[in-house]
Order: sequence, then structure tokens, then C-alpha cells
Amino acid sequence: MSNWQFLYIFTLATGVSVGIWLVIARTIPQRQISLAILILLVYTCAYLGAHFGYVFFEAAALPADFFEAVDYSTNGLSAFGGIWGGLIGFLLACGVQQRKPYQTLDEITIVLMTGGIFSLSARWLIDAALYRYYAPAMRIYLPDTAFPLSYIQPPDVLLLAAALMIVIAWSLETQPIFLRYVGLKGNIAFSALVLFWAAMESIYGYLRFHPFFLTFVLATILLLVLSWITWFWVGRKEEAH
Repeated sequence: MSNWQFLYIFTLATGVSVGIWLVIARTIPQRQISLAILILLVYTCAYLGAHFGYVFFEAAALPADFFEAVDYSTNGLSAFGGIWGGLIGFLLACGVQQRKPYQTLDEITIVLMTGGIFSLSARWLIDAALYRYYAPAMRIYLPDTAFPLSYIQPPDVLLLAAALMIVIAWSLETQPIFLRYVGLKGNIAFSALVLFWAAMESIYGYLRFHPFFLTFVLATILLLVLSWITWFWVGRKEEAH
């Protein structure tokens, strides 16, 4: 494993740890273990989904076995696969623990936001360094600038997105308007996570050249539509406070 890979994994692991700690610290002792198990299951499924999403849709060749497919040193990660995998893990955990999904989504909102913030930061750490050493022939696959300002490099969009997610996370945790209905805060956090990653992949990164990229984006955004329709139908009836 290279130093850059270690730095990437370490940053992601830090985001996971910080998110879990923030949630558990604010949960009553009787529910801490079950909630921690739920979060770990979500992250595990997100990790597997990210790997298999990359293997089946982005890798040049299929791996020889399961262990090769989930080995980070030989394969990459798919943001869209991670989102779908995490959602599947979340729904499975809620079913096993007999939890209400939207109420639980509110409880783990900070995990979603923290995971997104650290994921964007981890990718920026890698891509900002790589961008400086790209050969001229490779630059045709990258935008020249992220904004009209020439001194802002394309990878810096990731860092700016992470900063904006911090602002959103702070607003969700401090503004009473987001606490009025069960599931509102969690739904906004989930939507922000999905939209930020869809936007980042659309304007920056090689995946946007994939022939099925538009399908990836539309299928993932469909999750938001279904989540909000379900929330307006059944989840908005109960007030949080």
C-alpha cells in the first residue's frame, strides 16, 4: 500500500470514527450499542457497495474472486455504489432492530455529514497532489479551471464542497426549523450527501466519461425522489418536538 493510499484510508477512517463518536456521545446508554452496530453495518455495506460498484461498472476486468474484489490495493471505490450499499445496509439494520427509518435517519444525520466531509477531503488530498503531476496528454480529460479564477485548480472544488457541507451540517444541528418534523433533518442530510457526490462526479473526475454515467446519476438521484415522496406520505405526520 502506497503512502497516498494509507493517507486516503486514514482520512476516511477518521471520518467514520468522528461520526460514530458524535452520535454515540449524544445517545442514551441503553441505545448506544445497538446504534453503533447499525452505523457499523451501514459503513460496511457502503464499503462493499463502493468496491463492487467499481468492479462491475468501472474496472477494466472482473476480479478472480471475492477477496480480490474488496481489496482496496487492487481496486478503486465507486461513490454511487457506496451510496446504494449504505442505503441497503441502513434499511436492513432498521428492519432487524425494528427501528423507524426516518427517526433513525435523524439520529445518524451527523454520521452522514461527517462521512461526506471527510470523503471529499480525502479525495482532495489525493487528487490535488496528482493533478500537479498529470502529463499534458492526460489534461484533456480534466477541466482547465474550476471557476473563472485561473488560480483555483479543479481538485479544489472538492475542498470547497467539504467546507459547504460543514456549514450545512452546522445548520442542521443548530436551527430549530430542521427539528420540527421527524425525518426532515435526516432527509436533508441524505439529499445533500447524494447531490454533492453526483455533482462532484459530474464536473470533476474520470467517471463522467463512462458510457453509463448518466444512468448512475439518475438512478442515484431517484433515491432522493423516493425518500422525499415517502417522507411526505408517511414520515411528516409525526412532529419531532
